[in-house]
Amino acid sequence: MIIVIFHHIAFQAKMVGLENGCIQWNFTFLPFYSAWFMPAFFFITGYCTTFEKPFGPFILKNLTTLIWPMVMLGLIDFLFCYCVWGLEGVEKDWDTYFLICGINWFLISLFISKSVYWLIVKWLKSELFRLVIVAIIAVLAIYCNDIEFLGGNWLHHRHGLYLTLFLCLGQVAKNHELIFNKVLLWVSLAYGLCVLAGCLFSWPPIGIAGLWMSFDVFYMPIHVLLAFLGICFIIWISKCIGTNAFLQYVGKNSLVIYIFHTSILKLFVWYISLYILNPQNRLEASIFNLICVVGTCLVCLVLCVVLNLNGLHWLVSIPADKLQRRVL
Repeated sequence: MIIVIFHHIAFQAKMVGLENGCIQWNFTFLPFYSAWFMPAFFFITGYCTTFEKPFGPFILKNLTTLIWPMVMLGLIDFLFCYCVWGLEGVEKDWDTYFLICGINWFLISLFISKSVYWLIVKWLKSELFRLVIVAIIAVLAIYCNDIEFLGGNWLHHRHGLYLTLFLCLGQVAKNHELIFNKVLLWVSLAYGLCVLAGCLFSWPPIGIAGLWMSFDVFYMPIHVLLAFLGICFIIWISKCIGTNAFLQYVGKNSLVIYIFHTSILKLFVWYISLYILNPQNRLEASIFNLICVVGTCLVCLVLCVVLNLNGLHWLVSIPADKLQRRVL
């Protein structure tokens, strides 16, 4: 989530009319994390999710924990942005915003990806066959993105289909946890070497976010490799940190942070640049980034606490078991 917040600082600065070269300097770091900072969510989801539930309860749970908060919290975020910035600061396509647009593309893509992978797990018992199928789907998704097949990516389905590959890789890592843990350090070191090589020989950002994928089928193997190395690096750091109650709380509420962070970050970027610090060199830009990231995290944590109150928790998720009993 820290990487996601940092990633959006320069974008939000541009949206409020601040195109200071020192702030746009953030984009120079894009190649070092763009490949993995979104696939990591899908990998970790695959690592932590059980796909053995019946289809009805499985879909219902994902509707109540992904689509429901996407709509409800997205609506709150939309109204907040509208009150602060007016129509210029929010999505102008009112009909699609509440469902699939804006920053919430990740949630609809994850829902599609989990649903598709549930079907694959149901039909194929062989782990190797599953890998082959998700790899083929990923190639087709990138190719469709290249040629704009079947119009725009309005449901972010290309993202969801491509990232199903990382959902599957997370499951494979979970099924072979002992082997995965043994190679984790070495793979993490390989990522460090890639970062070093990237400093010496710059490469273009190869990533996936929003409405775009910044690579074609030819570069797909490179993206998968860099994404896997970066994901292993993050997991290795997590294992080094160990169990931490605060980080666990943040992880459980990461969806709230994900949905609200851009609107909060936009306010921080605007206010800090206008009244506190308009960076004129890289040192000041680093301080500016730190203030924006820390401030946004603190406000988001307050929102997490508020939305966990009994009277408001229904905005984040509806207990799927209770809803299932009512439906039945």
